[in-house]
Amino acid sequence: ISKGTGDSVVDLTLELITACLQAHMSPPISKVKQSLFDDVIKYIHGNLDDPNLGPSIIAHAFNISTRYLHQLFSSKGITVSSWILDKRLEQCRRQLILMDHYKNNITSIAYQWGFNDSSHFSKVFKKKYGISPSDYRKRHFSNMH
Repeated sequence: ISKGTGDSVVDLTLELITACLQAHMSPPISKVKQSLFDDVIKYIHGNLDDPNLGPSIIAHAFNISTRYLHQLFSSKGITVSSWILDKRLEQCRRQLILMDHYKNNITSIAYQWGFNDSSHFSKVFKKKYGISPSDYRKRHFSNMH
């Protein structure tokens, strides 16, 4: 397996393990709530690039209150905002190491995935991954040679 493919395989494996663990740690919710939660997750994934995406917009899209939306996520042990942030960071991290996107600067990648402040993006990226976006990219490409 090449370095780039290996990283993707590791990432997907870790996501699968996390999803399984979260499913076993969360109390069961009704099929209707689970279906709504799944639809909300699909909506979030489809709109990650919208910098205005947040609880109020999501709740409005599903004709539910923001309080109910927060309850759906809290039943899974997470918050709406942290879920959105986490998924945006994952997309940025993946795109940082794609060879065909290497010409894109880090700020444009962050903006593409809904961040509207490059310093905030760098700060939350480093907090999650323990390394700055530019160092992450450099490390990946230096490991390929």
